[in-house]
Amino acid sequence: MNVHCIRAGIVASLLVPRMAHSQEIVLTGPLSGACAAVWRVQRLPSAVEATHYLSAAAVADGSKAGAAQLGMGAELTPASTTFGPGYTSGRYELRVGAWGAGATSFPAAMLEGGLSAFLGQVNHGGRVGLRIGTGFGDAVAGDRAHGTVTALVGLHQFIQRFSKTGCGVPPATPRIFEFGSVLRLFATGRRGLKGSDRPQWTFGLELSPTFFLPPYGRGKWYGGGPYRQRVAPRERR
Repeated sequence: MNVHCIRAGIVASLLVPRMAHSQEIVLTGPLSGACAAVWRVQRLPSAVEATHYLSAAAVADGSKAGAAQLGMGAELTPASTTFGPGYTSGRYELRVGAWGAGATSFPAAMLEGGLSAFLGQVNHGGRVGLRIGTGFGDAVAGDRAHGTVTALVGLHQFIQRFSKTGCGVPPATPRIFEFGSVLRLFATGRRGLKGSDRPQWTFGLELSPTFFLPPYGRGKWYGGGPYRQRVAPRERR
């Protein structure tokens, strides 16, 4: 065959328009009617979030430097808003609510309450927070009534805000209420409302016992979600 004919044939084949065709994969046998193992994880904050915690701290107020302080408390955040662009960890989320707690540096004890605010991201459990309020007790020298300010940083675990949706699974809707867990560090300053000369400072840890309940996984310790495993195909109903 003439070499020029071969070259002309190759050029002609390259110039002829080609139509792209898609190929559909059809499952047969036991997998007939199954969905592909592709899931999309939704992250939907609940309208109201609540949590409880136990606390342990060291006290520094001049007379009780190094003394231990134990306590327990609870929070409720019924107001929230999201803003900003959607980064990998989601939009920024601001939650505002109320808190109440009790603590003791034996034999001293006190009760406190006030307002709280937490800032984080929708897809991540890490948050920073601020609590302000007033209290009553004999924990602060010189005054029975005192004001308190607390700064916090740590993890908030609200597992139910993560949900899976995919083939045959309808999109989830936000929950009205969820009870979650926390693991965080805090620093608190207290001072008597009558002008006590000696404020009290505490530095410690707040922890919800439920933080150690399932689901388990590395994501719990850096603020990730619980759904990272591969999901097998399922049959449509």
